[in-house]
Amino acid sequence: MCRDTATVLIISMLLFVEGCSSYDSSYQESSANLVRKSNPSINNPNSYQDSVILHRALGEKYYSDRKYNLAITEFSTALEMVPGDAATYEGLGRSYREIGEFDKAIEAFERGSLLKPPTPTSPAHAKLHNSTALTYDMMGNHEEAIMEYDKAIKLDPTNDSFYNNKGFSYLLQGQVEAAISAFKKAIETNPNNKTAYGNLGYAYGLKGMYELALNQFKLAGDEASAYNNLGYIYTKNGKLTEALESYNNALKLNPNIPNIYYNKGLAYELLGDTANAIQAYQEFLNSTTQTSAAEEAFERIQALKRKKAENK
Repeated sequence: MCRDTATVLIISMLLFVEGCSSYDSSYQESSANLVRKSNPSINNPNSYQDSVILHRALGEKYYSDRKYNLAITEFSTALEMVPGDAATYEGLGRSYREIGEFDKAIEAFERGSLLKPPTPTSPAHAKLHNSTALTYDMMGNHEEAIMEYDKAIKLDPTNDSFYNNKGFSYLLQGQVEAAISAFKKAIETNPNNKTAYGNLGYAYGLKGMYELALNQFKLAGDEASAYNNLGYIYTKNGKLTEALESYNNALKLNPNIPNIYYNKGLAYELLGDTANAIQAYQEFLNSTTQTSAAEEAFERIQALKRKKAENK
């Protein structure tokens, strides 16, 4: 999904979750044996099956390495050999989605979903619907996304990431109450889901429920990050003095989190305090290893210096 740069830097917990690991257990089982004969005999059923597993395993490996075109090739090859595997369609769709081929991704997910589930509650088919929903959210088709999340939950009601993703989709639609309900369900399903705690805190913050937001942020991570996230909420809601206080609290707890300085600079900039904004951005530059964020902070410093010179 698309988020503004400040959000990306600040709300690290505000995330979608795939609802599946990069490797299915079946792929993990075979990944230690990736060196096989290049042309196994198709007349040998075991060798043929090994080849299918190999292509699927390589597809997942390339996906995890962000080599999506190679992943597409491997998943497609596996489907040519065994066209009735839902998990392989899910991997193929994910790979298309990552290169922005949303229509092809949806097509792959739909073809997998049309396969008859082996059981009434099929995790593989549930993941297909979850991945379809994530793609719809990225396309801005949030109503379709919610319907797909519901299908995923119906097939696998124990998967907490589905509830988290549904909540995120509601946030994208501005339906904060519905989002809060979904995040709570994710936490009820898995009390260790830190992503859901962070997202719930963000939702509370949007409603101005700052103490509740802070408590959820603390459950999501360390206390310094919690105050940093709370500072973003204050900034988003126009409470800049409170935001700076929250960022200062975060820095007292841990002065070694670069993003706090960036966020502090943004708050000062919005207040019109050019000197302190430049100082905060400079402290961010001195401590960050994030190249793109550093470039943006440098550009902000230069723009503020030009503005300061013009005012003089």
